[in-house]
Amino acid sequence: MGYDGTLKFDTSIDSSGFQDGINKIGSYASKALKATTAVIGGVSTAVAGIGTAAIKTGAGFEAGMSNVAAISGATGDELKSLTDKAKEMGAKTKYSAAESADAFS
Repeated sequence: MGYDGTLKFDTSIDSSGFQDGINKIGSYASKALKATTAVIGGVSTAVAGIGTAAIKTGAGFEAGMSNVAAISGATGDELKSLTDKAKEMGAKTKYSAAESADAFS
C-alpha cells in the first residue's frame, strides 16, 4: 500500500452531553417560571385582600358615624368633630376607629 500524502480526520462531535445540559437548563427555567408565576399569583391575591379589607373597614367606619349622626342629631362641624375624635381614639387605643364610632352610639 502506497502513501499518497493525505491525512484523514474524523471530525464528528459527540454533542449528547451538551444537549443534556441545554435540556437541564430548560427544565430549571421552566420550574423557575412556574414558581415565579405562583408567587405573583399569591401576591396578587394578598394585595386584593388588603384592598377589600380596607374598603370594608372604611365602610364600617362610615356606617358607624352615620349611626352617631342619626342618634345624636349632630351635623356639619359637630359631626366632623365626632368623626375626628373617633379616628383619634382608633389611633391611640386598642380599638379601631369603627369600634370607636360604634361606642359613640
